[in-house]
Amino acid sequence: MTIKKLNILELIKIYYFSMRREFPGAELAPLIILVWNLLRDKHPYYGLYEENTLIAYALLFQQENKNGSILLQYFAVWPDKRGKGVGTKMLTFLCERYAGNGILIEVENPKYAPDEQHLAMMQRRIRFYQDNGFSGTDVEVSLFGTEYQIMIYPGKRSDDTVVRREMDAVYTSMFPPKIKEKYAIVR
Repeated sequence: MTIKKLNILELIKIYYFSMRREFPGAELAPLIILVWNLLRDKHPYYGLYEENTLIAYALLFQQENKNGSILLQYFAVWPDKRGKGVGTKMLTFLCERYAGNGILIEVENPKYAPDEQHLAMMQRRIRFYQDNGFSGTDVEVSLFGTEYQIMIYPGKRSDDTVVRREMDAVYTSMFPPKIKEKYAIVR
């Protein structure tokens, strides 16, 4: 297996053939924004390949100063490759590469699960990240109406005040002030 940066064509394929299936519409950034960031080499986007076939991807958001925390914005493994160590391999790569920055993840908050099936899925995702060295925090985010809790790497539990400040800095870099104020609420 090989990990490399994604190109535009790969990103477009991922968007139409994976992201629209794996992520609710409310969670998806417009494709033009993702392409724009890729063209400006603004944020690292990676693919994990098995014999030249893409089997997983990770799209990260890096703050302007390059020293702040990295947000793992989108992460998915092809359904037929799940449970086979592919996601762990990709996360291990990301954690080694960005350990100095720290990695933040928005995971759907189980407190807001609409039913038992969604609750089980949310808890499974959280366990996966915990098994790969991430820690939960008490930091919560409402992002465009979707409720998240924040997990961090390295796995040592950081002060929630620091995590809130980092998430606020990420959203300040990501959104215009009026959008951030209305749609990216860190608690």
